[in-house]
Amino acid sequence: MFTRLNIARCCASQNIFIARDELKTLIKKVTHNLVNIHDETGEFLLRLDDGRVIDTKGWAGWEWTHGVGLYGMYQYYLQTGDETMRDIIDSWFADRFAEGATTKKR
Repeated sequence: MFTRLNIARCCASQNIFIARDELKTLIKKVTHNLVNIHDETGEFLLRLDDGRVIDTKGWAGWEWTHGVGLYGMYQYYLQTGDETMRDIIDSWFADRFAEGATTKKR
């Protein structure tokens, strides 16, 4: 299993270096894939006994996974000043608020 610690140890032991520009390109690719992922088949919809349906794959939701992605984008924005990341974050919140209140977990 890959964890942050295992990856860090691997990179340190292998003396892996990723150039800043290459790292920025990779981060932008990951971000693009994250915000454009869609569950076309409904395979990843979580149907709860109380009737709620949660999209566990798509970008338009209020799950903890979205928070992890948003946190990473925010940290990247703070370190680089990349306004594209800030725009993605702002748009995500604006879209969620426009949808109205989310269902409460019971």
